[in-house]
Amino acid sequence: MAANPTHTDDSINPITPEESLKFAEAGMNLAGHVITDPHLQELLRQLAHHEISFEEYDAATTRHIMGDA
Repeated sequence: MAANPTHTDDSINPITPEESLKFAEAGMNLAGHVITDPHLQELLRQLAHHEISFEEYDAATTRHIMGDA
């Protein structure tokens, strides 16, 4: 049986949260979207470490940017 390339089980993922975070930050930087806000950086870190879900990240960043934080 072939491995599922979209499988996200962390037990077999050789990429660490720190590596994932650096990759995402590099892509954002290359696109000209440098994240300088410490609160947004912390939310991204929490997302990379699976401390919050993407839905929680999305809601928190939207609230913060729109001024409802």
